[in-house]
Amino acid sequence: MRKVYIGLLSRGKEVNARSYERICLGCTAWVLGVVDGVLQLQNTRHIKFGPARQDWGFITDFGLYGRKKGGPNLKRIPLVKIEFVGKGDSARIEPGDLELDVVED
Repeated sequence: MRKVYIGLLSRGKEVNARSYERICLGCTAWVLGVVDGVLQLQNTRHIKFGPARQDWGFITDFGLYGRKKGGPNLKRIPLVKIEFVGKGDSARIEPGDLELDVVED
């Protein structure tokens, strides 16, 4: 099975800072359920980025990637609430805040 990583995007571009790195989604716990007839995965643990050693900017989206570094953005997930991550801050995805639809090809 291929690993999938989540990253943070600021105004359409991935955060570019030495203190930032993508996080493997397999390293968190997930629950599988059906919402409005759609099969979904939902995180059951916090996913934490940081702390930032410099400003990361306004985080507007999550991105899913097939590699820890480089490679194309496989899926962009817009945030409901845009937040600024400054020096010393951490970006967190609370349990239940990340929902991914599971679809068949």
